[in-house]
Parts: sequence; C-alpha cells; structure tokens
Amino acid sequence: MNTFWKRTFLYLSSTLIVVILALVLEGKIVFSLPDKKENCTETQTITIPTRKENWTAEELENPPCVNRFENYSSEIDGMSFEYVQSHISVMSPPKILGGKTDAKIAIVVRNNREQPIRFSPMNNFQPLFLQLDNTPLPLSIGIFSSKMIMPREEHYPLIHPTKSITLTWNISFEWIDSNLRFVLQDNSGYRWDNDNFKWNNNSFQDNRLKVYFNYSFKKVPEFYIGKYQFSQPMSELGEIWTGSFCTTPVEIELID
Repeated sequence: MNTFWKRTFLYLSSTLIVVILALVLEGKIVFSLPDKKENCTETQTITIPTRKENWTAEELENPPCVNRFENYSSEIDGMSFEYVQSHISVMSPPKILGGKTDAKIAIVVRNNREQPIRFSPMNNFQPLFLQLDNTPLPLSIGIFSSKMIMPREEHYPLIHPTKSITLTWNISFEWIDSNLRFVLQDNSGYRWDNDNFKWNNNSFQDNRLKVYFNYSFKKVPEFYIGKYQFSQPMSELGEIWTGSFCTTPVEIELID
C-alpha cells in the first residue's frame, strides 16, 4: 500500500509540473490521465492550447461578428447603414500639455421599408479597434457607464420610410504627460442615462488606426417608462428592429 501511494504521489507531482510548464511556456501539450481504477486501461486527453502571438480581429469579437458588411454601405432586413466618411483625417494636436484635436465618426441608419420602424442604438454598438496590421489596439480603459434604468420611448427613435437617423462617435487626440491619448466616445444621445460610453488608449504611438462596429440587439425589453412615468408594455411602441451585423472598418489618420 505504501508503494502504491508513493507511486501515485510521484505521478501527480509530475503531472502538476508539466501543467505549470505548459502554462508558463504557453505551448501545446497533450498527455493522458489515468482512470480512478488502480489498473487502468482507459485514458483521458487534456489539451492546453497554444496562445497565438498575433491575434486577429475575429478572435476579439464578443459577441461573434455576424453578417459582416463588405462595403462601406450595406443593407440588412430593410435597414441600411452607411458611414458619412469611410476615411477620416484628424490634425495632429500641438505638442503641448493639453493640446487636443477632435473629429467624428458618423453612421446613417436609413429605413428602406414601407412601414415605420423603431431602432435601438443605445449600448448596442460595440467598437473594435485595430492597428494597420489588424492586431488589436490595446485599450487603457474600457467602458464607462453608471446605473441601468428602465428604457424610455426616446431610446427607440422612430424612423419613417425613406427617412434616417445619424449616430455619431467623438474622436479626440490629446497630449498628456508627453503621451498622446486617443479617445472614442459614444455621442448617440440615446443612452440609458446621461453618461456616455468611452474607450481610450493613453499611449497612442501610430498615425493610423481602424475602427469598426459590432451591432447586436436581439431581445426587446418587455416594458418602458411612458409619458406619465408609468411602466407600459413595449408592444405599444410598435415594431422595433432587431438584428446583428458588423460594419467595415473606418480608417482614422493623424496628419501634420
């Protein structure tokens, strides 16, 4: 019995060392663990995946990017989505503390149906940031948001046939402590509350980057706050567009 426990201890110790080395080296190792039976013939395979050095955009998408647009203007289920500009040039800010320049990304959402429909822009556009080699731009800070409250009618703007709404995101570059900070801020105006969402990089070192948007809205809430501050069924607002898509990248270039 003592011999059995010694062998078991040595086996488990060796297995643990292999797992630790695999995690440190970020490699791929396949090995077998014994069954609980003393005389085991069955094996269980464990795979430790190799971590890639250069991640692609597809590996970053959460939720996964579906209905990927191939052009700067695309239509899905009777709604079209088009950049006002697919290439945006921004003047480099003066190299002084607080030196700043601004620009905007704008997307036109148009109703090509024969009937009015509501659209939900709030919190549903997730921006994805890429460098020119299609590797992710590291973000210093993620999303700012505060409390979540019951939606209101203005959060679901009504778009009549052939009409559109324009959604915008503010871009800014600013010198802070000898570092160039890049900020993209949601300015759609259809928020859960008065706080906008922000994404930034506190040490932006390139002169170009690409941004595209992953939109996903599939579940309509059951209630909203009506005119007299009472909870009312969402069905009273009429049809609300639901769907998922990924825009093509818009390129942002810093110029002197």
